[in-house]
Amino acid sequence: MLTGLRWYGVLGFCCLTLALLMQAPQWRNMGDARFRGVLVQLNADEYYYLPRVMEALRGRMSQASEGLVGDPRIRSLQGAVIEQTYGILFGWTGWRAATVLQILDSVEPPLLFLALIAFLTIAGFSRVQALTGSVLFVLLELYSLNRPVHQRASFLLVVLACTCLITGMRGQRRASVLGGMLLGLLVGVYFWSYTFAWAFWLMLLLWESCVWLQNRSRKPTAISALILAGGIGMAIALPFLLHTYVLSQDPFFPEVQFRNEVFKSRLPESWLRSGFFLVMAVSAIFGGFSRARNSPLHRNAAAVVLAAFLVLNQQILHGTVLQFSSHYLFPLVFAGIVAILLSFAVRSRWMIPGALASAIFLAGIAYDGRAALSQWRVLPGRFEDQHLVTILPVLDAISRSRILSDTHTSLFIAGQSHHDVLYSLYLKHTLMSNREFTERYCLMVLPLPVSRREHGDLSHLQKMFPVSDMLPSERSQKLQGIQEVCAEVDGDPGSFLMRYGATHILWNEQREPEWDLKRLRVPLEKVGQGEGWSLWKVANTLSLWERAG
Repeated sequence: MLTGLRWYGVLGFCCLTLALLMQAPQWRNMGDARFRGVLVQLNADEYYYLPRVMEALRGRMSQASEGLVGDPRIRSLQGAVIEQTYGILFGWTGWRAATVLQILDSVEPPLLFLALIAFLTIAGFSRVQALTGSVLFVLLELYSLNRPVHQRASFLLVVLACTCLITGMRGQRRASVLGGMLLGLLVGVYFWSYTFAWAFWLMLLLWESCVWLQNRSRKPTAISALILAGGIGMAIALPFLLHTYVLSQDPFFPEVQFRNEVFKSRLPESWLRSGFFLVMAVSAIFGGFSRARNSPLHRNAAAVVLAAFLVLNQQILHGTVLQFSSHYLFPLVFAGIVAILLSFAVRSRWMIPGALASAIFLAGIAYDGRAALSQWRVLPGRFEDQHLVTILPVLDAISRSRILSDTHTSLFIAGQSHHDVLYSLYLKHTLMSNREFTERYCLMVLPLPVSRREHGDLSHLQKMFPVSDMLPSERSQKLQGIQEVCAEVDGDPGSFLMRYGATHILWNEQREPEWDLKRLRVPLEKVGQGEGWSLWKVANTLSLWERAG
């Protein structure tokens, strides 16, 4: 049996192993002869969160939600509570965002592991079952655990909130208060996190209400605790909800929805996933009620499965398909694991179909997650930015500027320095018009040869706009519109450079050898050069401002 010191020893060993495991991919790359000081990027999400964390670390908290162009009038739809917290905790160190996130790689995953164990044990599972479920979660999500901010840090807050809720239902008033505070805070953190946490709260409330209606002789302690937590949560969430409402009234909001493939429909995004979780939900309901009197704590765990089913099919209620059910991956995987654990803990034949559906779902997740193995391989492509290590001191010495570069190097600049950039694909998530988004894109491709500027990079355009989902005639019309905008930019690039405040040009000569700065048709002054790169300043800024009007 895992009791006393043996139990804590096992937990300590697991946490230490996980912490080292999270660092192993970076350490392997750092030991390679090609490594020169720039931490390699192990997944795409880092390119989005590094600039946001960098803004917070440099004390620009108001810009953390939009850490790319540095324009206060451009607002992001996603809050930056976690990034701002990093800025408060680590801003005094002077570290770059990549260093902070590397340290957190060994902090947040072990904390999440412990939080999962705490939730499962409080929900009525044995220590062995809780440990098994938590280890399985870590193995299935090993790749995603190395992704910063979301879903790693935000899901930790979700698990803590859910743990506080079920603890509060047992009479711990302080836990209810803390759970409510976390519920409210999550509304400002991440849409996919707070919707799951609130769905869990709702499932608990409905379930406990049904049980109480069957036996009104007992005090509704659990219901009172949930109402208290919900009230506190709504009070804290109100400013975030008002902010979201204000953003939704922005005239560019429909264009942001278009770019992010948000459309009206009540059909499931994934019929297969919805089917699996329907089976799990039905099993949880009938299995839970069949054992309601003998194992009341397991109802709390069953609520995880019901909450997962609800958020996965939320479009049935509000009629909007978000096209991003993958952002619920952590909650969905955890719900699948809970469904299997329930089949062992709650001896009911009703749990068998749910366990089988979960096993198939998790097997698919494991197959998709095989890419995690590539993190421990040293791949040549991960060293393509190492030559840029010599430009970091140059950028550090220059006052904050807005720099034009290619799309990849722009993310490097925004994530590794205090500077802003002109364009990034991630601007699609900001309240920016399609016209401005396209103009910025056209400026980014302007130094390329005409043969590469014919907007033939369809894969990039598909990420900018959902052209792959359009009818051929609509797609042709959209591409023609982009060409017309780029033709305007080609006609007077100086005016557009000044319109968007570009003061410097960084030519990544190693990555884009075909660039020709003469195509920008503005006077440039070289201010720095190194191996495979050169930095240029836009000269005669005043005259260009006058031309831009």
